[in-house]
Amino acid sequence: MIEAHIRPEEALTDKEQQITPDNLKMLISNLVIREEYGTIEFENKLEELRSEIDKLDEELIDILGRRMNIVEDIGKYKKENNITILQLKRWSQIIRDRVDTGVRIGLSREFLLKLLETLHEESIQRQTEVMNRNH
Repeated sequence: MIEAHIRPEEALTDKEQQITPDNLKMLISNLVIREEYGTIEFENKLEELRSEIDKLDEELIDILGRRMNIVEDIGKYKKENNITILQLKRWSQIIRDRVDTGVRIGLSREFLLKLLETLHEESIQRQTEVMNRNH
């Protein structure tokens, strides 16, 4: 729902939500109506591309699982040697190197930072679990 008023500041209700008729006209003229579905050829190509993404997602999940296994091995090694989980120097190096690499291939810095932070949090959690085990 869009509320329009000749003088929004004088509207009796919802002044902050009102737009002028000219702004409403501009808004409507800039709307792009898109189709929900495409041609058979479009749908086939879309399905092909989605299938490629599905395969890559499976690979990513497999890689993440293998990565976390190594994280647990690192946790065990740190525990055996009485070393703290968080290694700030290493973390800073990872952020710098991985973000630079990702940006060079066209990934956004914000995306990379979120991804790396999520991986780091899971890694810390895994190593904490290892440290808290009694054997």
